[in-house]
Amino acid sequence: MNNQTKRVLALLEMFSKGEIVIIENLMNHPLWYGLSEKTIRRDLDIIKSNLSQSFECVRTTKGAYKAVTNSLLENFVDNKMLSLLVIAYNIAKKNSLFSSLDLSKDDKYILENKIKESSKCYEFINKAIENGKLNLDILKSIEFAIKHAHKITLKYNANSEKIVVYTNPYKIIFINENFYLVTFADDIFSVFRLLNIEEIAVSKDTFHKNYEVLDFIKTMQTPFAKFSPNFKENLIDVKIVVFAQKARYFKAKKFFNSQVIEKENDDGSVIVSYKFTQTLEVKSFLLSWIEDIKILEPASLKDEMKENLLNSLANFK
Repeated sequence: MNNQTKRVLALLEMFSKGEIVIIENLMNHPLWYGLSEKTIRRDLDIIKSNLSQSFECVRTTKGAYKAVTNSLLENFVDNKMLSLLVIAYNIAKKNSLFSSLDLSKDDKYILENKIKESSKCYEFINKAIENGKLNLDILKSIEFAIKHAHKITLKYNANSEKIVVYTNPYKIIFINENFYLVTFADDIFSVFRLLNIEEIAVSKDTFHKNYEVLDFIKTMQTPFAKFSPNFKENLIDVKIVVFAQKARYFKAKKFFNSQVIEKENDDGSVIVSYKFTQTLEVKSFLLSWIEDIKILEPASLKDEMKENLLNSLANFK
């Protein structure tokens, strides 16, 4: 075994233990003592070029390296997970959420730069959380209150009107590219956009969570979902025909979790059904496809949409 082989094996052992290899320190190691920095970099290059299937050396700071085990990444990150990581990174970076991760400075640097490489493949045209940053202190207080079931008092900016609410926090949800806090107290179900929460105070008082509310939150499709006891029995069936020229979009993508392709017609059109808690949840969506669909049911939604369109046309006179 020649000296270079010994040095490379020593490097692999350091990397496998999760150690950070600093070139300056290696120059005082018995295996590298008296050798040049260029020689040490050549040893690292052997790992980079010949063992790239197992290890990937990642530069942390100047002259310091750490190895990421590719087999571990491949087992953990499939195509779907990679897409989620890209989205999560975009959200976290926008809102400085990485600052709260319990990771070393070097590990955060590696994680951030590894995921940032996705910019070679992805470009976010519609940015998640387009305006403003989440207040991390408020976010942490909400997380604590939810986890330990503490009541909260929050000051909320509702259309420039300041309101104060004493309520029970249930979940933070991410829907329609925004974060919301879902609360329920005194039979009132509310959804507050996190960016509009200006202050929060966590009470010493606790509450018992309503499991029907928790079940409902899992089924939410829009921020306009309306909770009611036995909500599953009170859902509204919405059915539309999507004309042939746009049918492929509905066959390729579920715009809402409840979407079902009921029938594919001979003319290429499709009949699509949904279930909502109230028609308000779907109206803006239907308007965005109004030239390509026909509303079949409920009749009340069809009439309401027709009236809204006629009223809108009056603005163009």
